[in-house]
Amino acid sequence: MAEECYFKSQFECEKVVKKQDLSTLTAKRIENVIKCSKQYEDSIHEELQTNFENDRNFVVKAHRSCVDKYCHPKRVKTALKRKQTDCGEGTSGILTKRWRRSELPQFCFKQHCLYCGEECKLTKDPKNPSRWRAAFVCRQVEKRGHKSLKEEILDKCDERKDKWASEVRVRLGGAVSDLHAADARYHVDCRAKFTSRNTTAAAIKVIQSGPGEVDKALESVIWTLDKDLSRIWNSVELYSLYAENGGTATRRLLISKLSEHYKEELLVLSSPGIATILAFKSHASKALHVISDFEDDDSDFAVTKVTKKIYQEVGEMTPDRDKYCTRLNHETASANVSSTVLNLLARLSPKLDNSLPALLIGNIITAVLTNYPTQLQVAFGVLLRDSKELVKSMSDFGVTCTYDELLRFKKSAAAAAAAAAAKNTELTAISDAREGLVQVVVDNFDADIASQNGKVSTHSLAVLMTQPDISPCQNDREIPRLKKTEMSSQIDYELDIMRYNGPKKPEMPLQYQKRQVLPLRVLAHMVVSQRRANEGNLSFLTDVVQHDDCPEFNGYNTRLCRENGEVLQPRTKAVYLPLIDMPPAHPDTMMTAMCKAQKMSEKAGQNFTFITADQQLYKVAVEVQWAYPDLFPRVIPRLGGMHMLMSYVGAVGTLMAESGLAEILASAFGGVGKMLTGKKFPMNMRAMRMLVEELLRDIVGQGQLKCHDDLMAVLDDLADRSRTAKTWVDIFIKPVLIMMVYVRAEREGDWSLHLQAVKLMLPYFFASRHVNYARYGVYYLRSMEALPENVLNHCMDGSHVMRHIQGFWNGMWSDMFIETTFMRYGHGKSGIIGITLKPETLKTWALSLHVCGQLVGDIATMRENDKSSSNKTVHKEESKARIAADKIDREELRRKLETIINPLDPDSHPDNIVNVVTGQLAPPSVNVDKAVDIGTRQFKEFESKLPEGFYDTISMKVETMAVMKKSIDVGDTKVYDTNLIYSRVIGLQGSSREVSLSNVLSYELSPVPTALFDDSGEMRTAKSKSELKKQIKVEVSARHALQEPSCTVIDGCALLWIPTWPSPTLTQPPIVMDFVTKFKRKVEERLRSGDVYLVFDRYVDYSTKCSTRISRGNACSRVFQLSPTSPLPSQKLALTVTQNKKQLIDMICKDLKNDTDFITKHKLVITGEDETPVEINPGGIVIQRRDMSTTHEEADNIIVQQAIKLAADEQKTVRVLADDTDVFILLLHHYQQQALTTKMVMESPIKERAVIDIPATVGKFGDIIPAMLAGHALTGCDTVGAYFGIGKGTMLKVLKRNERLPLDLIGTVDADWQDVISQATAFVATCYGQPTATSMTEARINVWTARTGRPGATSTPNLASLPPTTEASENVKRAHLQTSIWKGALQSSPPTLDATEFGFIKNEETKSLMPVTVPANMQLAPDNILKLIRCTCASGNPCKSSGCGCNKAKLACTVFCSCRASIECRNDQTRTAS
Repeated sequence: MAEECYFKSQFECEKVVKKQDLSTLTAKRIENVIKCSKQYEDSIHEELQTNFENDRNFVVKAHRSCVDKYCHPKRVKTALKRKQTDCGEGTSGILTKRWRRSELPQFCFKQHCLYCGEECKLTKDPKNPSRWRAAFVCRQVEKRGHKSLKEEILDKCDERKDKWASEVRVRLGGAVSDLHAADARYHVDCRAKFTSRNTTAAAIKVIQSGPGEVDKALESVIWTLDKDLSRIWNSVELYSLYAENGGTATRRLLISKLSEHYKEELLVLSSPGIATILAFKSHASKALHVISDFEDDDSDFAVTKVTKKIYQEVGEMTPDRDKYCTRLNHETASANVSSTVLNLLARLSPKLDNSLPALLIGNIITAVLTNYPTQLQVAFGVLLRDSKELVKSMSDFGVTCTYDELLRFKKSAAAAAAAAAAKNTELTAISDAREGLVQVVVDNFDADIASQNGKVSTHSLAVLMTQPDISPCQNDREIPRLKKTEMSSQIDYELDIMRYNGPKKPEMPLQYQKRQVLPLRVLAHMVVSQRRANEGNLSFLTDVVQHDDCPEFNGYNTRLCRENGEVLQPRTKAVYLPLIDMPPAHPDTMMTAMCKAQKMSEKAGQNFTFITADQQLYKVAVEVQWAYPDLFPRVIPRLGGMHMLMSYVGAVGTLMAESGLAEILASAFGGVGKMLTGKKFPMNMRAMRMLVEELLRDIVGQGQLKCHDDLMAVLDDLADRSRTAKTWVDIFIKPVLIMMVYVRAEREGDWSLHLQAVKLMLPYFFASRHVNYARYGVYYLRSMEALPENVLNHCMDGSHVMRHIQGFWNGMWSDMFIETTFMRYGHGKSGIIGITLKPETLKTWALSLHVCGQLVGDIATMRENDKSSSNKTVHKEESKARIAADKIDREELRRKLETIINPLDPDSHPDNIVNVVTGQLAPPSVNVDKAVDIGTRQFKEFESKLPEGFYDTISMKVETMAVMKKSIDVGDTKVYDTNLIYSRVIGLQGSSREVSLSNVLSYELSPVPTALFDDSGEMRTAKSKSELKKQIKVEVSARHALQEPSCTVIDGCALLWIPTWPSPTLTQPPIVMDFVTKFKRKVEERLRSGDVYLVFDRYVDYSTKCSTRISRGNACSRVFQLSPTSPLPSQKLALTVTQNKKQLIDMICKDLKNDTDFITKHKLVITGEDETPVEINPGGIVIQRRDMSTTHEEADNIIVQQAIKLAADEQKTVRVLADDTDVFILLLHHYQQQALTTKMVMESPIKERAVIDIPATVGKFGDIIPAMLAGHALTGCDTVGAYFGIGKGTMLKVLKRNERLPLDLIGTVDADWQDVISQATAFVATCYGQPTATSMTEARINVWTARTGRPGATSTPNLASLPPTTEASENVKRAHLQTSIWKGALQSSPPTLDATEFGFIKNEETKSLMPVTVPANMQLAPDNILKLIRCTCASGNPCKSSGCGCNKAKLACTVFCSCRASIECRNDQTRTAS
């Protein structure tokens, strides 16, 4: 090609680009040019593609800027838009060829518009909502005898026959079936343009008119204009010329086409009554004076004109300075803004087009011009009322009203509320029950009020009145604005208090003795709803385990509702009523609220009162109604559904205690302890549901379940085969499925499904002893089944649920609605600034809170509506971020489940119930697997005793796995908290009660000795064992030590962790033999330098190391049946689960004995499970080493035994390959005892670590080595508990400073026990800094006294930091037993001591030895203290007076007081603590 730019004809670049060199286009850039040319529909790609395909070395030269300009995506997109717009208006040229999909821009049904091909979003962009084009998904259902949507569009394409129709036809060809299945979508305006009669007729007219007619007339006009660019034309002249050449378009369309052709070069000047003038900008300056768009004179004129108009419009606004409006929405905020201001802001930016920032700017302008705050500014002042300084600062910037104005608003609201209450005409938009069900919701309102002394608080009853919002919201509710002189006047507010004089326990009405039979339509609907809910849940479970992009439960069902085209349900309008400043749970308060609710319902024209409360208030409401049936004949109390669900979650958590559930959830979620008590809602629901998804992954993921009944059949079969599986199926999986049904009932407003779910939940309340929900839940179910026909109709219509905004799958419980409205806006500081002790100030705050909360809620609604559609059609769980986060959490749960016993694998379960994480077996008394049967039986027994037995005691007949935890009985309550008793004693010490501290501290005051056991009851392990080795080791050069001929004794269990764990390949996972081979290579490396003695641990029943092994494997418990060819588990599973590790060791030993080819020079001695080691010599000669037979269990002892024997017999260097501190201490002790001189080193299996010279270390620390075994055992090892705060460093200091401190009797089998106790007491007391103490109790008291009496002490010491009492001597027994075993390490068998007499107890179920915490029948706290720390208040207002022991002592009540520290407790300390 010639040396000129390839795009010269396109851009005339020679005139513009003078100095830029031509560049040779790469093959990739040529392909991009061809692609863009096809989109432009020019001829460049035809020649270029032909040449390029024939010759890949074809050279094209062009300016780089020209190529960038031609291929710029924005330019391509603009060209495509212009073409598509032309197609839509019917003005395109004649279709000249048949289009192919490859020639059209990339198209996806789920992303692009079916008609225009552009990106098509179904929801607004929160950042640019004004740019959104309304769009829908194709959801037309094919009906017999009717055409499908696809067929209709194809018919329209046949009718139009233009270019646009051809493109649409090509897109339709990509749908494999119907458009519904392809999830096709379209813009509303595109569909209207494509299918409308006008555009279709225009397209047909263009086709029929023949090629070139329209263009010919237009081209004639353009040719005439180009001849004389200096001439000034008018539209009449040009249109006459256009018509003469056969043009048929309108004059306005002609001018538009000319402007489009010439773009910015053509000036178009128009004015009313005058023909439009057209001139070319390059020549217009000769006749016209062309100025800048921003000329000062014109700008000033425009600004002046706009200013006058704004002044005029604001002046026409006449704000009523004597009133405030109590509601706010977008319309009322816009009413205070000049329309000119809004239009001006919209012109500046689309983001300011009638948006919230525009409203705020407009309101600020209005307030400045009128010198009076707008309604929006007052609302912002209310929103920021927590901070006086913030309101003042925002007022200075014009955002809010002044702080004085805010105070006036609050005072006015309080005065208006008081006046309305006096006339029984509360400010409410709910005045006509015909618009929907009127409901009243009540809840506790507790708040601490900002004050100088910080003691002012309120404990009141919040009241909310609601109704479905099916009519336009009335926003003109106004209150009088107090004059300045009225601000100091007192608010006259006296609530009409009702006094309850009924019995403490009124009798349940006889009418509820038997269950009512529901109407047939309700029963039928219940069956259908139950089946639909079950199948919906199964469908969700199947999709969520099969598809990673499936949203969670709420997002999944919201999407399903949207796709099914369900009808949007109306939002709920709410009116806040003044707080009732009385104790909420008091019968007087509830009776007052019920009377008020009854009057307001009647005033709205509703002849019954629907009032909802949480369980505590529901109980009071029910009992008030029972006591006064004539006063409240048509009041219907409802039990709050959210609180019921929270209690149900807590019931499941109670029954599943110590089953492993908490540990599994903790692998992916935080705060699990609170979750399983019912708190942290709804996070707990999400966590439990996700775990069920993972537990059922293998069952539902196969896709073989046809219906919900199939799933239940599979689960029931698993439950029948194992008690553990039955526990997880009946007490966890099925309850979570019930929770899903319960949530679905509320989200969809399905009343019959709600009743069915409540019925299924009741047995669990009985089984877990959730007494209040069990007792009052039964009455709630019976009362709801007996609703009058008119009330039942409202419920069946779904009117009982509430919604914040219009939508579907967004119904919520009434008590949740008040929590997310009144409670959200009412709690927090929301304070009284300054002196808040005045009753008048508190009255103002309380009476204005409902109006302030309403305004805050209105602002939140405005924000929500501005962000996106005001309809709830998309759930946040559908977002990509939430789906990704859900996927991560599920993967964490899946990884955890892979490491534990599978709860749904009966073949891996023992006969008794097992903790699937720790592998701990439940005692025979545990019957939690039968909890549902027990709960159902209790439920029926309770029903049979009604109404007389309504208040009968409901006992806990289910024994859960929590029974395995240590506890102290305080009254009839078990206390598991290790610090609870101690903290109460400290509190009593500061009260007026006389407490002998020395007497109290002689008891452990805890279920376990906290110095030796942690809060979970597990023995404390020594965390600083390596510190002992680090402080006394004498190192030697590794290179020098390894040069000499030697034999090596290897700790086989330590070597297991050294080889790199085999990883899966692309074709198959690793097998067990892969690891065995790697392990053999490590052994072979050692055989090159000398003989190898390989020693493994032995795993026997009733081992003293059981507790340590259980602790190490606490996070894993899954057992595999391993074989050389079976898949290799993860390293953690294989080496921390005892059964798996034992199998692996057996296979290694077996393979080493059978495969002797790799032993060519030195011998290998293997000590495994057999008592007699096996020696393998070169040539495959195998010898039984009976001279080395031993019955020692621990590899530590056997390693030392063989190392010392080798050093004494063979007189050559011995290398010990081990990392264990116990081995190190044993080598030092026995090397010194045997007076050896042979060279011996201890080396870590991990390379680059130090090599320890044993003889040198013995020589340096020979004085303390004789006592080191006993000292090491007493301060913690694998079988002996470590003292809290006493490490190995402390032990060494004590031994070095007290060389004469005898410890020789510890570990001596025939020593007198009292002498052993004396030596151990002296040593441990010295470690605690009490060398003169003669008993551990004395040391305990001395430590407590020293720490509380030292200068600067501000708190009492932690109970765990105190020494254990003298009576808690089990740890000394364990230390004595372990030391005796260590001292006898060189013997073929350990001393014959019974471990059960030395601090251990047998567990026959697991065949293990577990440490004894305290001696049997040891009293853990004095009786008088147990009596002092619990009050026995049983009055109607428990713990209110000084007669309560806890109240008198200024202590909070606790769970083992008679009041149970519940909400009814009137002890101020309890309320403050909670």
